[in-house]
Amino acid sequence: MKKPFLLLLLLLAGCASQIDTSDWTPPLQNSRATFLWKHPGGMLAGDAAITSDVRGNVVMRLTKNLPAPILEFTSMTDGKFHASGPMAGGGWSGDASRAPARFALWTALAAAWRGAHSARDGRQEVHTATYRAAVWKEAGRINELSVSSTDNGEVIRFVFH
Repeated sequence: MKKPFLLLLLLLAGCASQIDTSDWTPPLQNSRATFLWKHPGGMLAGDAAITSDVRGNVVMRLTKNLPAPILEFTSMTDGKFHASGPMAGGGWSGDASRAPARFALWTALAAAWRGAHSARDGRQEVHTATYRAAVWKEAGRINELSVSSTDNGEVIRFVFH
């Protein structure tokens, strides 16, 4: 009698300690790329991991031969934006439309990433008052994505593996 009761207690304890995944959204796409970021202060190159989920939220993690990201951006479909990591200069969080100038092109990149999935194959460009976005797709796969500022020469380019 003790063994079945003990097994039942262990089973119930295991169920009680399950991680709550009710708010978890599975990734829609995970992509790896190399990046080049030219900005008024210099240039940075490295690796990027981009994850987008079924809700349209985008997370970009930039690394450069380090285990932790040097820069991480999260762009939510509700307009919120979050930047963190050593290259984020203390970080920032808030509405994307009010992002500091140093993060403005990154918010544009997240928007371009979302739009690139529905783009047709080939090379395409979108021009706005503040930036130009370009995407190159083949066989439904994004090969390259870039955004460039129309006022300060800043450019972010991702080449996907």
